[in-house]
Amino acid sequence: MKRAWLYYLPVLFLPNLGFGQVTEFGTFELSDVLIGPYLVLVWLAADLKRRTLIDKVAPMALVFIVWALVSTLLINVRYDYADNHYLYFGLYKLAKFVLYGLAGFLTSRALVDDRTRRDFARSLVMAALVVGIGLATVGQKSNAGTRDIFAGYKASNGISVMAAMLACYLCGLWLRRKGIGNWTRKFILVALCALVFGSAISEGRGGWVAGIAGLLYLCYQGGLRRGVVALMVGAPVMISLLYAYSPVFRNRVEFTLFPDSTYLATYGSGVGGIDDGARVVVWRDELGHFDAPVFGTGFFHRGGESGLSFSGSHNFFLQMFLETGIPGGLLMLIIFYRLWYLAGSHSARVAGLDLPVKAALVAAIVGGFSGEYFYGGVIPFALLAVCAACGSLPAGLPVRIARPSPQVVGFNASITRSR
Repeated sequence: MKRAWLYYLPVLFLPNLGFGQVTEFGTFELSDVLIGPYLVLVWLAADLKRRTLIDKVAPMALVFIVWALVSTLLINVRYDYADNHYLYFGLYKLAKFVLYGLAGFLTSRALVDDRTRRDFARSLVMAALVVGIGLATVGQKSNAGTRDIFAGYKASNGISVMAAMLACYLCGLWLRRKGIGNWTRKFILVALCALVFGSAISEGRGGWVAGIAGLLYLCYQGGLRRGVVALMVGAPVMISLLYAYSPVFRNRVEFTLFPDSTYLATYGSGVGGIDDGARVVVWRDELGHFDAPVFGTGFFHRGGESGLSFSGSHNFFLQMFLETGIPGGLLMLIIFYRLWYLAGSHSARVAGLDLPVKAALVAAIVGGFSGEYFYGGVIPFALLAVCAACGSLPAGLPVRIARPSPQVVGFNASITRSR
């Protein structure tokens, strides 16, 4: 029973399969139902007494949640609304953030030994395969109306960023060759192919940029090993094949790199002649509404009297400053910094997890600059999942000092006398 959560985990990454519904308080997804049993299973398997690396992240996450709650509870007091709609909306989004965040932290606690960590790697490979197939089958926005998108993946950009995180993490595991078996290493290649193909035809450009950033980090830090050279050669070849044989991918690439000048002028989109989805223009406009530097406008409080665009700034980190003020924005940055810090710890380096986790974090950070993907749901859970094995490691490794033999003592003493 304590290992059941490992087999259940890939189910969380299923597409909505027609279940997703748009409500007045956001989108109710299939994962919102599936996360309940997962929480029970992972809680039964978790060891809450051990001191692990994730302990360095959990306190700051708790402080952020408390601050975001205070900011949200003040919505009606500060903006004098006639009803509680925006208050309930913010509390609902914060509850989802807490729910999926708790699932991620408990996942770290459930990885109690090396065997469980190896099995967890296989579960993530299976989850990545589910994501890749899901993006390939139901992630194309051009084949659906605005509301019908929720029958598949609610936003192909967000899911493609999640695919980029998983791909960078698994690619790092494949390069490091630690903590996984030969069968898992081969299966990773199958999952990577599914992720790349699914992301390429899903039209999710945010994930493309995030994935490229993570892979560049892998190549830079991986050195000139055989696996890194294979990655540096294989990635351009795969991109070229997709460009040649996938009309959807080719059209999105040309739309991005060679956009129509009239389109750019009409929508104020583009940097250096490249279509950026009007990201820079939106960031600048939303910065002009930074009128609540202490408490922010309230977690996910947009529209109405807040002054913020209901569609958001398309930048998760900027949005945290807008909605939770300077304290909340700084706390979120500290959370990401601590995730990076634990990935560089001695325990992570010994386990071979430093490169995979840091590559996934690079993808997450770059992806966060293109959209607000880490509020609540399976995407922030995926971020914590790729950090889970690293977070489950001991907070500090004991230093064992061997007692020197008499011969060594005599040798050192002779050196000292000679000096």
